[in-house]
Amino acid sequence: MSAKEIESPVDKLGRLVEEAYLLFGKSSPHTGAIQTCGCCVGDAFEKEINATPLRELTAEQIAVHGQSAYQRSVDIRCMVPRVFELIASGDDPIGSTFQFYINWDAEGGDWRSWPEEEKELLQGLAEACFEIAFDWPKRPFCLRPGEVCAMLLALDMNLMERIKARFTSGDPVQIAGVAMLLRDREGWFISFDGYYDFQKCEEEVTQLIYREEAVKVLHSAARSTQDPGLSEALTYFASLAELHTAPYGESALPAPDWENV
Repeated sequence: MSAKEIESPVDKLGRLVEEAYLLFGKSSPHTGAIQTCGCCVGDAFEKEINATPLRELTAEQIAVHGQSAYQRSVDIRCMVPRVFELIASGDDPIGSTFQFYINWDAEGGDWRSWPEEEKELLQGLAEACFEIAFDWPKRPFCLRPGEVCAMLLALDMNLMERIKARFTSGDPVQIAGVAMLLRDREGWFISFDGYYDFQKCEEEVTQLIYREEAVKVLHSAARSTQDPGLSEALTYFASLAELHTAPYGESALPAPDWENV
């Protein structure tokens, strides 16, 4: 593949979704025998989800199934390709649904007990989501950076190594993607609170950005880009970082109009 043909993260996610359909379709096919908890959703929903082809299941159906599945490994794993396909399309069923599918497997423990090929593909899907979410958000994507951080932590992936590499890359787009975590701090806990401990990683990200060296990185990136909106955002993030390194009384710049940058 030449430099001009480098696969974009969006294309990568789409390709991996199709690979997931093939792989999980062999080990965990949608056989029409999915079981759900009758107390949670009733018999009508179980019939509905079994009668609907996997690729046609909606985010709402996936979310309901994620809260009511009968803990059968085959039922949980067969949904993985559709979960990421919906993420790719912008119709996001993530949050507690995602943590359910990868961690609540009564037959095998959790995703760590799955075959190696399935685990590697699952992490590849998460990696593609990370690459998309941490690009400067000029394109629609349903997951915020904090939510994708939660995904990588849940899958035992080295999140801080990836974040540090982007922040020290010299690329204004990658630097802005990391700095977006300052704006989206609440995203660390959306739908995942109580399942994973993000405090240590959040503290490391804060320490990475809230220091004098980081202020210089952000200002330098702001000057080096030709994108006015990106430059404005980077300057704003630098002011946030300065707020935590400057004497008491300093204040950050007004936030940009995020809809238009």
